[in-house]
Amino acid sequence: MRVLSAAVATLVLGNGLLYWSYGECLSAFFHFDDFWVLGRAAQIASDERASFLSIFAPVHGFLLYRPLSTIGYFLGIRLAFGNDPFWYHLVQMALQSVNASLVCVLAARLLRSPIVGLAAGLTYLTTPGLAIASCWPALCTVTAPTLFGLLALITWTSPSPVIRMTLTPWWFAGALASSEHGVVLPLVLFLATVLIPTAARGRAEIATLGLLCALSAAYASYKIYYLRFGVVSDFPDPIVRAVMLQGYTPEFSLAVFLRGIGTYVGYAFSPALFLVQQTAFTKTWVGVGLLVALATTVVAFLRTQKRKAHFGIAAFGGAWFVVSLLPVIFLPQHVASYYVAMGAPGISLWILGGASGLRVSRQIAAAMLLGISLVGHWQGRNVILESDEFQFFRNFTHAAERWIRSVAELQLHPHVTEVVVPDSYLAQLVFVQGEVTKSLLCSPIQVRVVRDIDHVPEQPGRVILREPFWYPRDPQARSRWLPRRCP
Repeated sequence: MRVLSAAVATLVLGNGLLYWSYGECLSAFFHFDDFWVLGRAAQIASDERASFLSIFAPVHGFLLYRPLSTIGYFLGIRLAFGNDPFWYHLVQMALQSVNASLVCVLAARLLRSPIVGLAAGLTYLTTPGLAIASCWPALCTVTAPTLFGLLALITWTSPSPVIRMTLTPWWFAGALASSEHGVVLPLVLFLATVLIPTAARGRAEIATLGLLCALSAAYASYKIYYLRFGVVSDFPDPIVRAVMLQGYTPEFSLAVFLRGIGTYVGYAFSPALFLVQQTAFTKTWVGVGLLVALATTVVAFLRTQKRKAHFGIAAFGGAWFVVSLLPVIFLPQHVASYYVAMGAPGISLWILGGASGLRVSRQIAAAMLLGISLVGHWQGRNVILESDEFQFFRNFTHAAERWIRSVAELQLHPHVTEVVVPDSYLAQLVFVQGEVTKSLLCSPIQVRVVRDIDHVPEQPGRVILREPFWYPRDPQARSRWLPRRCP
C-alpha cells in the first residue's frame, strides 16, 4: 500500500513538474512525423472495413515499423479526442508521468523503500532527454517501449511465478511492436536475473528468457537484413533512401561507442547536461570513466557478501543504462536526446544501490539524488528549451500551422477547388504524406505540391499559394478553423 501511495504521489507531482517545465508544449501544433501518422490514422478511422489489425499494416516498410506507438497511438487519441493537438500533447506528457510512477514502483521494490521509489521516479522526470519526448507525440516510439519495458521489469521481479511467466512475454511483445528499442529488453531481463540476488532463476525463467532472446535475435537479424536488401523497394527515391541510410547505417567502432556513452550520459542525468556540449575527446573519456565505474560496481557485487544485494542492484542499473543504448549507440549520424528514455532509470538505481552498498542511508541518498537532479533540471531547463531540438520544434509547428490554416481559410470560398503550394520537405510531410485536408480539415479541397510553381497556369477554382498567410501563434484561434472531429 505504501508503494502504491508513492506511485500515485509520483504521478501527481510528476505531472506538476512536467507542466512547470514544458507546459508551453500543450499549446503547440503537430510536428514533423506527426503528420504521416495522422494521415494513416485518419484513413483507418474513415474506413468502415478497417479493424484493429489494420494498425499493423506497414506504412514505411520494416525500417520504421512501430505500429503500436504510431498508428495505434494516434488512432486511439483521434477516436477519443478528435483533431485538437492539445490532447495529443497532454496524453504524451501524461505518459511520461505514468512511466515515472512505474520507475517508482520498481525502485521501491528493489531497494525496499517507497521514499526511495518516489525520489527515483521524480529524478527520472528531470532527465534532459525527456524534454522533447514530452512535447512531441510522435516520440511515443520511445515512450511506449519504455512503458512496456518497465512493466516487464516489474512483473519479472515479482515474487509470483504466474505473473512472471504470464505477463512478461506480453510486455516484451508490446515493446517490440512499439519500436525497435524493445529488442534489448530480453537482455535487460537477463541482467536483472543475474545481478539482482532476489530474482528468480528457475527452469521456467531460464526457458522464458531463452525464448525471448531468440525472438529478439530474429528481429534484429531481419532488421539488419532489411537495411541491406529491403530499403530499396520501400524507399525508391534515391535522395530519400540516401538520407535514411545515412542516419541508420551503423559504425561499429570503440571510439563511436565511447563517445556515444559520454554524450548520452549528459542527456540522461540533468547535472551532467553540460557534457552534451563538450568535445568528442571529452565525451570519449567520460565514456571510459563510466565503463570503469560500472566495472568497479560489478567487481564489488562479485566480491562483497554483506552488501551483495545493493551492489547487484547498482550494477544492474548501470548495465541497464548501457544496454538500452545498443540500438542507437553505433549511429553517430543519428544522435537524439530522447533515446535515453528507456535506460535513464538505471542511473538512479546505480547511484542509490551503490550508496546503499556503501552503507549510506537510502533515504538520505534518495533525498540528495533528487535535490541535485532538481537543481540541475532548474538550471538546465532554459538550455534545453533553447536547444536546436526545441527551436526546430517551435519553428516547424508554427510554419505547419500557418500553411494548414491558410488552406482552411481558402476552403471557405466556394469557388476554390484546388490550392497549389511550392514543394518543400514540410509540404511533402503535411499535404502529401499527412493529407491534412482529409485528416484534419475534413475537406474535399485538393492541395497540389509542385516544384516549379511559377509555371503553374491560373485557372478557375485554382489558388496558387506561394507562401502561407501570416498568423501569430494563437492556439485559442484553432477552434475557429480546425474542426474538432471529421464526420
